[in-house]
Amino acid sequence: TNMAQQRRTKEKDGGWVVVDSPQLSGSNADPTDAATDATDGATIANTESPPSFVLRKGQVVFIFYALCHVLVLLLNLTINGGSSYVGTTLVSAVAAALVWDNGIIAAGRVLCPRAADDDAQLRFLSALSQPRFILHAFLTPLLAVETAQLGFRAGIGWCGPFAVSVTWVVSGGVAILGLAHHLQHPKLAIKTAHPKQPKSAWSGHLLTMTTAGPKTAGTLLMMIGPAVTLCIFTIVVGVSMQYTSSPSVNRAGSWLTWTSVFELLSNGGPPWTMQFTGNCGEVVFLLGFVVAERTLAGG
Repeated sequence: TNMAQQRRTKEKDGGWVVVDSPQLSGSNADPTDAATDATDGATIANTESPPSFVLRKGQVVFIFYALCHVLVLLLNLTINGGSSYVGTTLVSAVAAALVWDNGIIAAGRVLCPRAADDDAQLRFLSALSQPRFILHAFLTPLLAVETAQLGFRAGIGWCGPFAVSVTWVVSGGVAILGLAHHLQHPKLAIKTAHPKQPKSAWSGHLLTMTTAGPKTAGTLLMMIGPAVTLCIFTIVVGVSMQYTSSPSVNRAGSWLTWTSVFELLSNGGPPWTMQFTGNCGEVVFLLGFVVAERTLAGG
């Protein structure tokens, strides 16, 4: 009797593959012995998948990002003299939301390893992922309020009470529009790999959700526009702060400027790296707000 023999080996990059030995067809061969793992795309015996509790490098990166946002949140909560500013509270809210965001990205494959072919796991992962999109749509534009308040505290002439009020109105309106847009199109789907994604890419270690349906111009505008506008606005305020006579205001402005530039640049590159660099940019961007706050507060 000729039977197919398979064994599993662990790659150096933390992924799992199956190495097939030479095999001949035979009457005792079981056609159900080989099945395609929908998560990893590898052919394995008896549909057995890699242990879901094994963390891979891509997942570890996002755990690290989540811990970084915990640190940013704790630093922000300890700012002296900043508690009376709504912008400081918004930074804390965004940091807490990004702890969840990065945590779910890291845990998706562990919690729902069969989401691709198990409706119950797909619904569960979708429910866990919904806050990621809701909070992103609503909170991101509101960070402009923190930028305006920092400019006001720094004594920038054009960033007075009226400018802060206008920022509240505009960013609040964009936040409501973004939230409404997502609630109109709430369906999520498993994020698939880009056709040109290398097999060794760490993004292949992740199981995450994305918005379902075609990415229309309106959808892309609502998803990307507020973040890009926020970065540009923060750069303008940061540069303005560097033209004052106060050394502490200059330092705060430098932090706002360069962390905003980093956030913009981090969202460039191929899709299989952008998720990693973009989320790193979010850590640095929020840290810039916290350092600027602490600098202006004399911390």
